[in-house]
Amino acid sequence: MKRNLVLTLAGLASACACLAQTATTAPVGYVSITCLPNSDTIVGVPLRQSAAFSGSLASKASNVFTLSGTPALTVNAFAGTHYVKFKTSTATPTSAAGEWFPITANTEDTLTVDLNGATANAVADDTLEIVKFWTLAELFDPSQSTTDPA
Repeated sequence: MKRNLVLTLAGLASACACLAQTATTAPVGYVSITCLPNSDTIVGVPLRQSAAFSGSLASKASNVFTLSGTPALTVNAFAGTHYVKFKTSTATPTSAAGEWFPITANTEDTLTVDLNGATANAVADDTLEIVKFWTLAELFDPSQSTTDPA
């Protein structure tokens, strides 16, 4: 009796193993933060928007970056709502990787940025992304937000 049970369980286990599949996906999810009522809790946004555009730099003249290729951006589509972030840099040791600047205007192939007193270390062939700033309305949908502690 025990032998038949063991063989049956072994057969079921091997049948289930044959049906197993591996699935992968890009990381997704949410972050839940509980803030104390009537406090000055500081909340940061750990999640970043996806890039609206990725490409490389052709040239730089002060605060105007010319993009490589023919990106065909919509004129002023990114002004005031997006920033440019440099991903990798060919400049050494003054790397532009990690630098980011708010976009104040754009043409089909250039980005005008606010350097805010800084100097962009970017050089030709550096890779970059155009990323949208988060807004409070996007983070906290007004139709879903409440101050009700219940």
